[in-house]
Amino acid sequence: MTWTAFLTHEDTVYYSTHSPIATPESPWTPYTHLIEGVWNHAPDFARMILRNWIQSATPRTPLCDGMLKVMAKRAHTLSSTEFDRECEEAKKLNCIEVKPASIPSLELPWANAGFLAPEDLKNEALKLASLSHIDLESKVRSDRAVGAVLISQDLEILSEAFNQNSTNRTHHAELLLVRRYLENHKQKIPRGSTLLVTLQPCAMCAAQLYTFAEDPDQLQVLFINEDTGPFAQNSVGVRNSHLWKQAGSPRVHFSKFQES
Repeated sequence: MTWTAFLTHEDTVYYSTHSPIATPESPWTPYTHLIEGVWNHAPDFARMILRNWIQSATPRTPLCDGMLKVMAKRAHTLSSTEFDRECEEAKKLNCIEVKPASIPSLELPWANAGFLAPEDLKNEALKLASLSHIDLESKVRSDRAVGAVLISQDLEILSEAFNQNSTNRTHHAELLLVRRYLENHKQKIPRGSTLLVTLQPCAMCAAQLYTFAEDPDQLQVLFINEDTGPFAQNSVGVRNSHLWKQAGSPRVHFSKFQES
């Protein structure tokens, strides 16, 4: 089994064997697969474990950099020869293969007809946000109330989510929304779609939206409340930020929601 990314914490190595390329069917890179896997395997100690250097021979993408920014710390991108040598040394320690958690099912206390008029979009996002105070399954308090809804150009509801990071720190509303869409449709978010989220996306979530949009220039991301923290202000969705420049200064449309 070939490792594609790993890190060492004390006398234990955590490793991933994921393909180098993220696809709608398997939406991870070796870096993000490892990071989510560590949060799934050791949620109480993941932040400490992920302060260590992640090592991989896979080139980093905005998807990698966004999750590294929010959920981990640092990474080395090595040559294939260097990586193979480091792997051989690491395999002398206690080794654990980690994998991401499955996406929780969405259970809403209301029924949708499948379409949503533009004037109802804000109300839907706020209703979703209200659910994230209490995780529906575990009844554990979350950090922030965040809801997100994605609609197509024809106003069809494509995916919905609310923050469930009380049980898994990577399960932000936008990440769950994207993953649910990919699981159900096995293709990228179509052109002309609109996402409304109650809080400005962090670097991890912005990278998910950017990566899994069929055309990022044709995806409109609207947020009701601005997040002035560094995780949101340095993202592929914020023009002139470091991660936006690092991604090649793409055409993106993340902006504050305006009532019509």
